[in-house]
Parts: sequence; structure tokens; C-alpha cells
Amino acid sequence: MWTTEISIDKRYLTEYDYILSRLDNIKNLSYTKESTKDRFISTIATSVDNEQYVKIEMFDIIKNVILVYLKRRLIFPDLVIDNYTKVAIVGAITHFDSMYEEQYLFNVMKDITDYNIDAILNFRLQKLKKNWNDLASMSKELLAFADASDLEYITTLMSSTTKERVSELKIEKLNGNIYLSSKRVKSLELLNLYKSSYFNLLDAIIYANPRSVVLNNITLPKDMVNILDKILLVKYM
Repeated sequence: MWTTEISIDKRYLTEYDYILSRLDNIKNLSYTKESTKDRFISTIATSVDNEQYVKIEMFDIIKNVILVYLKRRLIFPDLVIDNYTKVAIVGAITHFDSMYEEQYLFNVMKDITDYNIDAILNFRLQKLKKNWNDLASMSKELLAFADASDLEYITTLMSSTTKERVSELKIEKLNGNIYLSSKRVKSLELLNLYKSSYFNLLDAIIYANPRSVVLNNITLPKDMVNILDKILLVKYM
């Protein structure tokens, strides 16, 4: 039996709920839900044969918690995001240089046996946190006056990533749910960052960084399509 522990400060209930939702979908895994005065804690167990698979899943979970959820908290504290332009800008800034950050995180987590997310962020990722603090001061002014003219800035950020992730991204609606896929990846995760599913979708598109999107059985809001038309090619099936 292989066991590990994942924990996070109780201030981050949204992030903990995300962690639990992902643990629920990992095959042949069991976990506990515990808490202390200040922390949420889960002890995780799986067979030795399943250890490597679970470790890959754990990295993906922690990657999203730190490099998306917590990064957004640090760069955009108390920001009200109420339109597609702001969603696009926040997404472009959050996911900028994501390939580098993911590799950096992977390297610092190689020798970790228990996953204290706060400790990983505060002690092992100080270099990234400094970069994010610099982004925060720059982003505050940009978002205060953001409008459609700033979309050129978004495309610059997207084109500056170290590696293009997806050539063509397929977006479809089945049984009321939105799914994203590509030739390379059967299913791409749609993170629940906003109350609006279309805000979440736009963020996922920015993260995937495709050259084009193909819409199948889905009608997007006009304001969202206007944003997409300015930053990539939109096709219809």
C-alpha cells in the first residue's frame, strides 16, 4: 500500500473542494477528509501498482491549485471580473509562461512525499511568487481600464508561450455539458473559476492556446465570440 497526505490552509475552501472533486475521479484510490483548526487534510491510499498513476494525477491537481487558483488570488486580489475582456486578460496573464512554470513546479516536487500546498508555494516557489508580485502591479492598472483595444496585448502574451499546446480545439455541448478536446488530448479540463460557464470556457481556451477553435452544437454569447474573433480563428461544424 502506498500512502501520502495533501493539506491546505482553510482559507482556501474553493481549492480544497477542487482537490476533493479530482480525488473522487482517480481510479483505485481511497482518501479521508479531516481538518484541524487551520487546515484541511486528506490522507490518500492506493496500491503500489497504482502509485505512479496517482502521483501523476496528484501533480496535475497541485499544478492547477497553485499555478491557477492560488496564482490568481495573488495577482488579482479582490478583482471583480464581470466581462469577457477582463476574463481574457486575466486568463492570458495567469497562463502566460505556463510551460516554464509547470516544469519548475515539477522539479521542486520531485522529492516530496507529503503535499503541504502552502509550504510548496511559500518556500519552494519563491522565485515564481516574486514574478507574480511583479505581474500584480502591472495588471492592476491594465485591468482598471481594460477594453477591446487591449486584446492585442492578449495575443502577444499567448504567442509568447514557450510551446503551442493545441493546433485546433474542438468545443461541443452534449447533454447540457461543455466539452473541450483536440487531436492530441481527448478531453481538456474546464476549471470552475467563475460562476459563468462561458467565462470558464474562455479561460480554458486561453490556457489551451489554440490556433483555432471548432464549435459543434454550441452557441456562444456574442460578446465572447467578438473576443475570440480577435485572438484566434473561429470555425463552425
